[in-house]
Amino acid sequence: MAKVIQIESLSVEELKGLLVETSSMAIQKYISLEKPIEDEELIIESELCKRLHRSKVTLSEWRKRGLLPFYRISRKIYYNWTEVIAALKKIERK
Repeated sequence: MAKVIQIESLSVEELKGLLVETSSMAIQKYISLEKPIEDEELIIESELCKRLHRSKVTLSEWRKRGLLPFYRISRKIYYNWTEVIAALKKIERK
């Protein structure tokens, strides 16, 4: 539902302020939706082991229990670093 604004009752300064505020909010929303490319990187299992200081067996157990999001492409397993961090934070909160 659109917000109705009565322009005739606003001064020029109030209108300018409203436009600046609305523009700022729109820009902030756009920036928050934008993700840096490096956050979306897919990494292989050995790289994730190094980053988390865990063994391949541990990662396999976490995958089986549904704790670790992963992608299987052909026979290789890949992880999205951002999704892994989010999953680990979720586990940590419990």
